[in-house]
Amino acid sequence: MVCKFFCSYKKSILIYSLVFAFALLFLCLKENNNEKIYTILKNEFKDSIQLNNYQYFKYQYDGLTPQKTFFHNGKIKCLWFRTNPELGFIEYILFYSKKNNYLEKCVIREVLPNWEKHKKGKPTNFTDEISVFDLNKKIVRIYTNNELSLQYKFTEVIQNNNFIARMKIQTELDYKKQTQNNLEPQSSHTR
Repeated sequence: MVCKFFCSYKKSILIYSLVFAFALLFLCLKENNNEKIYTILKNEFKDSIQLNNYQYFKYQYDGLTPQKTFFHNGKIKCLWFRTNPELGFIEYILFYSKKNNYLEKCVIREVLPNWEKHKKGKPTNFTDEISVFDLNKKIVRIYTNNELSLQYKFTEVIQNNNFIARMKIQTELDYKKQTQNNLEPQSSHTR
């Protein structure tokens, strides 16, 4: 009798374990984020830095905003930074023109909680959206679930860039100060 109890108990544990393993596998396979697309965009950023031999400048404009900045001829050419709103993050990748100081491409990845779908405590459902602004072609591409979900042309850029503009100006000023003081900026390797 004791053997039957333990045998059925072991079977129950085995069945529950298998159900849990399949559920976990299903959740892992169901990719509802933009990691593949973002990896491609990050690699484009790294390739641009290496191909153009941009110089890494170790600097942080805002103590709460990690940044990686790359220069050519005293001007920012590639800039990455991250902000951390409540329970999420927003990452920016900015590509500036090789010929002038204009922004050519802006990538914004927002991973934020879906506040409407959670009940109490921390949300378990997050939205992951990537917006790619091609300023030369004046096209915006928005990606969700590793697929292009929306693409449209824009006529003017919304100027929500005061923080980015201040970050860029101050970083370039501090870079100029450091190079004028004959201090060699860091090498051009991404971390």
